[in-house]
Amino acid sequence: MVQAIPEGSSSLCRMALVARRLGYHGIVVCNRGTIWSEKAARNVSGMEIVSGSMVAIREPRAMRGQVSRLRNKTAFVAVDGLSEAMCRTAIEDPLVDALHPFDGFRLTVPYARMARMNQVALTVDLSPLIWLRGGQRSRWLDLSRKNLQMARKFKIHLALTALPRSHLDLRGPRDLIALAMLAGMTADEAGQALEYPGKVAHLNCRHWQSPGVELL
Repeated sequence: MVQAIPEGSSSLCRMALVARRLGYHGIVVCNRGTIWSEKAARNVSGMEIVSGSMVAIREPRAMRGQVSRLRNKTAFVAVDGLSEAMCRTAIEDPLVDALHPFDGFRLTVPYARMARMNQVALTVDLSPLIWLRGGQRSRWLDLSRKNLQMARKFKIHLALTALPRSHLDLRGPRDLIALAMLAGMTADEAGQALEYPGKVAHLNCRHWQSPGVELL
């Protein structure tokens, strides 16, 4: 999951080129608005560009409306949980693919049950692990491990990212997996979480008539 211009500082094409060099075969773009230069990025050989969206609206009803409008337009819908109310609304909505919670979010039992029931994945954003130092980093690691324990207990899907906004922020798959292991994930969990957004995007692009029934 990446964010490109105009929200990031690098073009999507530049992000795709660097991601390919690092060993990726595709990226999921989750801008809050328009994705620029998407056509040019799709010309990068060996890279699949998936158009996603990041919803960041604080009013719950407006947020649900935006998610509903985007559901049939983009392959991956994530919600930027800027507050407790936004996180709760996102977890309760089966149209949401992943929740990107605010720093300090605690995955409680009611939240975990709801996320499992609605198949809403929890994003594990490793950027705090990269940028924080000292006590702040220790507190982040402690909370991350507790949330991971709850996610395992309720078998909640995880989506791994560092949410880069520049090609300079991109990390290779092995680096992200190593960082995720510091945060409490196993190598297998980290690998699956890294692939999760792409897998969900492919499923969303298929034509489903009803749960379990696909139109070929």
